[in-house]
Amino acid sequence: MIPVKRVTRSASAAAAIAGTTASSIESAPKKAKTETKKPVETKAVKNNKTTSTKTKSDTQTRKTRTAKAEPKVEKSSVDKGSAESPTPDSPVIAKTPESQPNKTRAARSTSGAKKTEEPSEPGKPEIIAEGSYLPDDLDSVLTDAGEEVKLQELVKSNGLVIFFYPRANTPGCTMQACGFRDRLPEATSEGYKVYGMSADSPKAQTTWKNKHKLGYTLLCDPEYKVLKRLGVMKQPKGIKRSHIVIEKGGKIKSLKIQIGPKPSVEQALATVTESSE
Repeated sequence: MIPVKRVTRSASAAAAIAGTTASSIESAPKKAKTETKKPVETKAVKNNKTTSTKTKSDTQTRKTRTAKAEPKVEKSSVDKGSAESPTPDSPVIAKTPESQPNKTRAARSTSGAKKTEEPSEPGKPEIIAEGSYLPDDLDSVLTDAGEEVKLQELVKSNGLVIFFYPRANTPGCTMQACGFRDRLPEATSEGYKVYGMSADSPKAQTTWKNKHKLGYTLLCDPEYKVLKRLGVMKQPKGIKRSHIVIEKGGKIKSLKIQIGPKPSVEQALATVTESSE
């Protein structure tokens, strides 16, 4: 009988052991589930941090690439006004049309000021024309004898016939001078004195005068002061063959500029004759 009881006890004990094992097995998965939740959450957080850091690094990389791609505009080229075309990103400042009329008005005002100032420039010659009077402020000139004279003083007592020539002792000038020499009595009979004038020195004039026995005075204006005022100077230096007939008192009867040697003599003496009629 004793062996039967042991078997029974062992069976019940086995059943009890089996029950506890089953309960422990059932409870074990639940604990595992609860324990596995924490690692999942940390992984998600880590994944979020990783994605955020990736996006930041991506944006920084894009900025760096765009900064490298954009062309740099040097200050020196802008300041110097170089002709390089502006970049798409650089602002283009357009000039407003409002400032242009102001500039135009300023330019007009300055041009007007210059025009008004021009007549008042010192030393500017007056306009010499037929019918006007000989200026009273003409500079002195020298005679072939080296004496100083003024034309405005000479016309107080006599009328003047002055012929202008480029250079003494040249063919054309000699023809002109000899023509006035031959017809000198016609001028003096009408109350006119004949003079020749050039930029030659008194010595050159005297030599030429004595050579051709010119019976009148030759005048010297080596600095072209009077020649320029009378309008017979050729730029930069030189003289236009001309003549002027001035009545007693200073009124200009005739002024012929750039004329031939023979016509100069004929027209000047014709004017002298007309003035006496």
